[in-house]
Amino acid sequence: MGGIALGRAVDSSGLLHELASHIENLVDGMPLFAVLCVFCALILVVCTFISHTVGSLIILPIVSEVGARLPEPHSRLLVMGTALMASGAMGLPVSGFPNMNAIMLEDTLGNPYLTTMDFFKAGVPASVVAYIVIVS
Repeated sequence: MGGIALGRAVDSSGLLHELASHIENLVDGMPLFAVLCVFCALILVVCTFISHTVGSLIILPIVSEVGARLPEPHSRLLVMGTALMASGAMGLPVSGFPNMNAIMLEDTLGNPYLTTMDFFKAGVPASVVAYIVIVS
């Protein structure tokens, strides 16, 4: 519930419009592919440290608004690529609900099966591969 409230707050406070205007100025003149790479990298970093749902609720409205303001509007392409990348961010246990469930599993002696470093060693390379696949 907190992520949905945060997403609505970003929209209703005017922060969405302000961020979209600032990002639009940063990507002005860039080709569509470069804009997609920038947004995918942004959501990859954000969703590695917070859940996919919350990251998407915050970032996707900005992506949609910036995409609609491009000279050739491609908001659907940017939103789809960014949403896929949100799912590909898996570097830490906080990245998503399945990761949180996995890190909480313990053996009969109370020792965890996985550590944060296990996620980091497997998740970061997998996230980089996902980034390359999604933007290509």
